[in-house]
Amino acid sequence: MDSKLDAALKAARSAVIFDGEGDKKRACAFYVEAATLLQKYGNSPAGALDKQKLEQKAREYVERAEQLADLAPLATSSTSKSEVPRWVRQEAHATKLFKEAQSDHQDHKMKDALKNYQKAAQVYADAGMTADPSTQERIRQQWILCCERIQQLGGKQTSQFLGTPIQQTPETRTVEEPPTKDNIEMPEEGNDKGTDFDSLQKRLAQLKK
Repeated sequence: MDSKLDAALKAARSAVIFDGEGDKKRACAFYVEAATLLQKYGNSPAGALDKQKLEQKAREYVERAEQLADLAPLATSSTSKSEVPRWVRQEAHATKLFKEAQSDHQDHKMKDALKNYQKAAQVYADAGMTADPSTQERIRQQWILCCERIQQLGGKQTSQFLGTPIQQTPETRTVEEPPTKDNIEMPEEGNDKGTDFDSLQKRLAQLKK
């Protein structure tokens, strides 16, 4: 995979995690980063064939970043969750469950680990039902990873992703584990300046030109 596209996808995944957690500043910074990288990839020879789709997705990220930038000055811990799409919250919750399962697994609490992997798989499957098509594959890969862990622990997986049981999924050994807030690094332009909304507004304005 092209390095620009890979970086854009990682930025988009990070944006979704922070968005679901209600961290508007960091989510906005990563949406801007993802949009910037998608535009750069779309303008490269490697992305020429998919340029229209890439530009559409970049616009979606810019629109979400603008929404977050407008909301952020007024945002509080009591901000309504209705502002965030349901599937985004579900994916963030599933990722939290997966992280807890990993911790239990490492501590050899196998029953707790299995229970949390099963819960995470179900929530990922639920998120996939309403997620937009461009993100369904990413969520599906996270669901597959949960299913693999469940099988390793000798458990049963009853959830299906859009009607597809795990037995019908392709080889998944290279699936990345979902990012979490603890292992996400801010973009280079987003450490101090990237989470400043004046800086982000300028970058958004540049992206819309």
